[in-house]
Amino acid sequence: MKRTIKKSSIILLFVLLILLILSFLLFILFLKNNYKKDNTGNNITNKSLDEKEQYILDINAFDAMIEVTINSNKNTNKYIIKQFVNNEEIKQEVIEPENIRGIEISYKNDTLTIYNSKIDLKKIYENYPCITENILFLNDFIDQYKQLKAEGLTSIEETENYIVLTVYNKSNNNLKQQLFVRKSDGKPDHIIRNDNNNKILVYILYKEINIR
Repeated sequence: MKRTIKKSSIILLFVLLILLILSFLLFILFLKNNYKKDNTGNNITNKSLDEKEQYILDINAFDAMIEVTINSNKNTNKYIIKQFVNNEEIKQEVIEPENIRGIEISYKNDTLTIYNSKIDLKKIYENYPCITENILFLNDFIDQYKQLKAEGLTSIEETENYIVLTVYNKSNNNLKQQLFVRKSDGKPDHIIRNDNNNKILVYILYKEINIR
């Protein structure tokens, strides 16, 4: 009788241990899925338009692979650029075209460093203005949007697939820049910058972007 009770107790403890392990694994999986959902921006769908706007304006750290198309009166040039931005350091590297591949810029502590890996040349500039004040950076659009919102020169709307933030030109109220953010995952899809005649001057496509 004692042996039977002992054996039953062991089996019960074993079952309880298995259930405890399974519960722990499910809890970890739940946390991981929720973290992933928050990190990718998937939860933006259920937000109000004001909350979606604030979510986008709060983006300040990311790494991205962008395709930049620049249109001039004579020709069109395309570039593939890798970017890394956070609160402490900013990096950008040209991937294509081949003739300028390997040119890197980094910015940290008010110091700009330009490096050309092909010819092993490095230049350093101290007390340099922040390089994100440049149309190629997402931060530049966000900063302009924040500054001009108080002047009534911005708008936000939803289409079937995108949340569209628009910055207008001060002088003639023509479209100046537009940021298209995917509703499906809350990530930037592309930026359009227009000239004074509303023709597309710069088109930035986010081939990959990871928001941190």
